[in-house]
Amino acid sequence: MNSLSKHLILFLITLGLLIPLFFGFQEEHVLKIPLTILPYLYLFFGTCFFLLINEGIIKLFLKDNWLEETKQQVVVNAMLSRKKFIVYGIFPLTMLMEELIFRLYCIGILVWCLDAISSIFLSSTIFSLYHLHFIRTFKERKLVYLFMGYSFLLGSCLGGLFLSFGLIPCFLFHLFMASHAYFNIYVKIKKKRERKKGC
Repeated sequence: MNSLSKHLILFLITLGLLIPLFFGFQEEHVLKIPLTILPYLYLFFGTCFFLLINEGIIKLFLKDNWLEETKQQVVVNAMLSRKKFIVYGIFPLTMLMEELIFRLYCIGILVWCLDAISSIFLSSTIFSLYHLHFIRTFKERKLVYLFMGYSFLLGSCLGGLFLSFGLIPCFLFHLFMASHAYFNIYVKIKKKRERKKGC
């Protein structure tokens, strides 16, 4: 399947996932404005936590051999080869699709029969397993497990944000954190290339 077909399928799936919202399904979860301070503290500390995690992973784990493998990740590869359509179009669309599936539908439906914490835990586990597709991208299994563990933690945080703030802030947080992580990887690879050229 060529990349154009994949992008078209992604667009159609995302569009299909948006349609029920226009008919009022789960509309109460699109945007919420909490009236207490606790959700805003959660957002603040969640942001600080993931910014530190992103920096820590890149400094501690992405050494030379793992750094080479991360070039294969679609977004990092698109940044390195200056494929703006993927970076500014397909990547945000993928984040939106993930939020619609794992937060709006998964958590939104699970809270009908489970408590909030169980719904978030189950959704985060599924979100983490969904990232098992990195097995096709990375030869190093430990790197796959690192991405899956990160996905579980991010999914847990996003689940809390979704229940507190709704889909739109949750999508923006996910997009920001993933962009931050991939951009830092891109910068590290670029610096390494420049050092090699300088030698």
